[in-house]
Amino acid sequence: MLVPDLDRLVREADRDKLAAAVRAAVDAVAWYAPAPKPDYGDTDHSIARNEAKAELAEEVADSVALALSASVIADPAGGSDITRPQAPNSSTEERP
Repeated sequence: MLVPDLDRLVREADRDKLAAAVRAAVDAVAWYAPAPKPDYGDTDHSIARNEAKAELAEEVADSVALALSASVIADPAGGSDITRPQAPNSSTEERP
């Protein structure tokens, strides 16, 4: 169920409420990952659906982790902050 006024709720929420909301969202999707092992009563459709739910849950959790680990860079034009993922340390990583 989508919250119709999500943008306003996020803008008006304090840090504790936002942190609780992120934890709740991750907890909700984590229930689906990993996919349960199929048993004799499962059909190909239910197995595929469970695997798709698990994959989506992992992607949501990864997206939340990426957003939380992003660095905030001040906009040079004086506007709002821009959030960008941190670049890997190129001096320690080998290139292919």
